Amino acid sequence: MPIFLNENGQGLVGFTSASSWAASYMAILMVMAVVLAGNVARQRKPKRIGIGDGGDHTLLRSMRVHGNFVENVPFALAALVMLPLLGAPVWAVHVVGVSIVLGRILHAIGLNGSAGASAGRVSGMILTWLSLLFSAALLLWLAWR
Repeated sequence: MPIFLNENGQGLVGFTSASSWAASYMAILMVMAVVLAGNVARQRKPKRIGIGDGGDHTLLRSMRVHGNFVENVPFALAALVMLPLLGAPVWAVHVVGVSIVLGRILHAIGLNGSAGASAGRVSGMILTWLSLLFSAALLLWLAWR
């Protein structure tokens, strides 16, 4: 029995283009999460730091890049699941997907390069926040239109 039914009570067959693109962006974000976590693990082993940062500022920055990623990306993942289910157009999924992926890449590069403010870090956070705000507004509009 189909889980999702359309307006006529018929089961939805297959994925829409929006669903396929959303899944693709989600996969990219999952790979990015593993790469960022691996970067932290790679630094821990030779320094023999199992917990915390051991006072190592490079490790701390890598931990914060990963931490900031996992603090923000779950909301985008939730939006990428819900947008196609609510009938969002494919362009909207691209706006969310591209902006969150690009934002997270820019943030990671910016913060890995410098602990202070940098163009990559600031532009990455702005893109991330804009993606989340756009997603929130669009989800509300689609849910209650």
